[in-house]
Amino acid sequence: MTITWLTMAPSEETIVEYGEKDAPILDSKVYGTMKLFKDYCGSEHRKMYVHRVKLQKLQPGGSYSKC
Repeated sequence: MTITWLTMAPSEETIVEYGEKDAPILDSKVYGTMKLFKDYCGSEHRKMYVHRVKLQKLQPGGSYSKC
């Protein structure tokens, strides 16, 4: 599964921490990528940052928490 989100400012790292829903801790941490997206079509010519992280070791039917 890949999680994608946008920010208006860059960040030092793109990270998702996750674990099984009822576990006392989030025991997995995955680093992802961040790419600059420039909106040249809109009048504001905004810069946005697209973050992507691919989660691994997920079990079918499992429930997870993230931060």
